[in-house]
Amino acid sequence: MKNYALLAVLWIFGFSNAFSAEEINRKIIITTQEWAPYHFKLPSGEVGGEATEVVKRVLDEMNIKYEITIYPWARAQAMVKDGEADAFFAASWNEERSSYAVLSKVFVPQKWYWFLNKDSNLDPNSREFQQSEPVAVLLGTNMQKYLRDNNYIISGTPGDMDALVKMLDAKRIKAVLVNDKVIEEYFANNKIDAGKYKKILCRDMPLGMYFSKKFLNEHKWFLDRFNNVVRKYSLIK
Repeated sequence: MKNYALLAVLWIFGFSNAFSAEEINRKIIITTQEWAPYHFKLPSGEVGGEATEVVKRVLDEMNIKYEITIYPWARAQAMVKDGEADAFFAASWNEERSSYAVLSKVFVPQKWYWFLNKDSNLDPNSREFQQSEPVAVLLGTNMQKYLRDNNYIISGTPGDMDALVKMLDAKRIKAVLVNDKVIEEYFANNKIDAGKYKKILCRDMPLGMYFSKKFLNEHKWFLDRFNNVVRKYSLIK
């Protein structure tokens, strides 16, 4: 009987040590971009938005300390690649990102849409369009990589939505590829008539959070736990 009691004590001790080993004794550094309604800077200076709230709820439930900072999107990703940050969000899968980071379970719906001037009869998903018409896309996005990989004629990669919409209005390009929620939020905030444009679905590309492979190698338990908790708060129904 004493042997069973001793084994029980040793098991509890080992379990508690394993649990304490699954702690992160620092803030994890998270980068993102200004990309309403998913993430944006609040008047308080903190980062808000629907994707941000999911991330905060998950990490709070996991008792993880964190710091979320907004950067230009290309820099936000490069900081994770270069080891200056641990994670970035919200992002869809691509091969380049996955060379240095691992995507979590996706938790935010996203659709890519083509936006064209209302009088256009072009089909941006057609091979004819792909081979002959100029398009534009935001710099550093997965959409940019998609266009490049599929040999679209990319005539502009501005760093913000304002410049992208101006290119379309000036008819310097025939279409822009964007997240429809983001551009429609931009239209609403800037009192732009969305009826000036037509939109055509390109792809369904849900979003998650990329964690650096270095971070996950140091905390091998982390991603499974994150994915288990994020199911509770996912915006994908």
